[in-house]
This record gives sequence, C-alpha cells and structure tokens, in this order.
Amino acid sequence: MAIEKDRVELEQLFCKWLSMYRMIPMLRMLSLGTKYVDPLSRAAWLELRDVIDNSNLFEGDDPEVLKKMVKENKNWIKYAMQDFEYYTYVFRGLLEGVNTEEYDKFKELQEEREEVYLLRMQEQFDLLEWEPKCFELQQKYTCIMDIGCGTLPYINLFAESNSKNILTYYGVDKREIPPGPYMLGKSGMAAEIICCDLTQESERALLGEYKPTVLFFGESLHCFVKPLELLLQLVELLPTVQEILVLEFSDESWLGVGMDFHMRMHGGFGKIDLEYIKLFAGKLNAEVEVQRPSSQHNLYRIMLK
Repeated sequence: MAIEKDRVELEQLFCKWLSMYRMIPMLRMLSLGTKYVDPLSRAAWLELRDVIDNSNLFEGDDPEVLKKMVKENKNWIKYAMQDFEYYTYVFRGLLEGVNTEEYDKFKELQEEREEVYLLRMQEQFDLLEWEPKCFELQQKYTCIMDIGCGTLPYINLFAESNSKNILTYYGVDKREIPPGPYMLGKSGMAAEIICCDLTQESERALLGEYKPTVLFFGESLHCFVKPLELLLQLVELLPTVQEILVLEFSDESWLGVGMDFHMRMHGGFGKIDLEYIKLFAGKLNAEVEVQRPSSQHNLYRIMLK
C-alpha cells in the first residue's frame, strides 16, 4: 500500500525541522574559506545550494504540528543539540587545536551522544510510516545479520514481512547494547546482539563462525570510512550471504540534508546512493533493485549470484 500524500508531507515537515541544524556548521565551514578543508567546504557548498534552490525552506509551518514534533521527538532534539556541540569542538580543533581538558570533555560528549542516538533512532522509526513489503526476503529459512543494529528498530519489519521464515536474527554493533524488550520481535522472533567493531580485522574475523544469508545495513553503511571495501570483506568472510539490503536516505528526503558533509565531519564516508551501490554490485556481477520503504529512504537490494 502506498504511503498517503498527507502523511508524507507531515513526515517531510518533521524531518526538515529535525535536520536543519546541520546547515549552520555547513555555513561555518564556508566562512572559514577553502584553505582549511577543501573537500568539506565543497560538500557544504553543494548541499546548501541544493537545499536553498529546491526546498520549501522558507514556507510557514503550522505551530500545532511543531508542538507535536517537540513532544514526540525529545531525544532527537537532544541529539541535535549535542551534535551541534560536537561541531563546536571540531571547528575549534581545526582553528586552534584542542587541549587535553577540552579533549576529555569531548570524549564525555561522544559517549553521551552515543546513548542518546539509540533513542533518537527509535523515535525516527516511530515517526515514519513504513512499507513492510519492502522488507520481504527472497529466501526462506533465512538468517539475518543487522550491521550497526543499535536497539534493533527494524526487527519487527522483518518479522512482520517474513512470518516464520527467519531462523535467526543477529545484531552487530560496536557498542555494548544492554539487553531489553527490543530483542524480542513479533512472532516471538528473538535476536542475539554481537559486540564487534567491524573496522578491526581481528574482531571482524570472529563473525566467520556465523552463517547469515542476509546482511542488512539500516542507515549504518555511510558511517564507515571505506564502505565498499567493508562490503567486499564481509562477502568474502561470509560466503553464505545471498542478499544484501542497504537502507539509506533518498535524495528527496529532509533527513538526507547535509548528510554528505555531516558524515565527513564525523569521520564516516558520506552519502551512499545508487551509483555507489552499483559500483559494489558490479564487482560481484550482482543485481540491484531499489525500493522506497518510507518517505525518507531508499532500500537497495543486492542479490548475489
């Protein structure tokens, strides 16, 4: 069933106000001039230009809707404020260097942001209307490995869409995710969370004992510095994988505003789009299918041969 037009407009409105804070550090980067970090300045300029040229940024919004947004997305707003503070430290480091005391505060901020981010992701999931059919898997009796799983916001979409065809659901995250009710999905599907930093070869190798048939990246692939390299390493390490699902923001989404700049500032790769997915698929002679599971996302389905 297609998502209703009014619902899409409401979601876009919410996501606009919850993502616009990224425009300020982008402007700050441009004010420094290209002599500091030229790739970041270019990313900031291109994304700001697209937002200003192609959006309804300056149209008025219903105050009651904004009140609802504040009430239902408190952790998302808190994360945005913490992220803004993160940018402050990064810019200070670019201009002046950061002393030991400031670095200690920065590390504390990072730890708190990580905790709030998990709650923010759950709020985002609850905000959006999802199309469960997009999460139907091609194989029966599958084992899913959810990379960068957090508190497993997508487990119920897989449970709802695949009935009892999922044998095992593994979540993989570099953080220590405490046990909670989110580990039990619909239809009684239980998950196991594996603490593993995939950027470390020794830790990544430990996943070889598992035999997933599906890899799922729920807004996590863009966090890696070299996502293409990681995908190829995982395919080699896990030969049982037949299907890879990559959930990323679409070009038309407000959640994607400034995402390329945002991830570069956070030490990640940046924007993951169809062109990049095809580059990976081409190396394995794999097929790619694109679906729209929400008003904000594309789901890239890569079928390995």
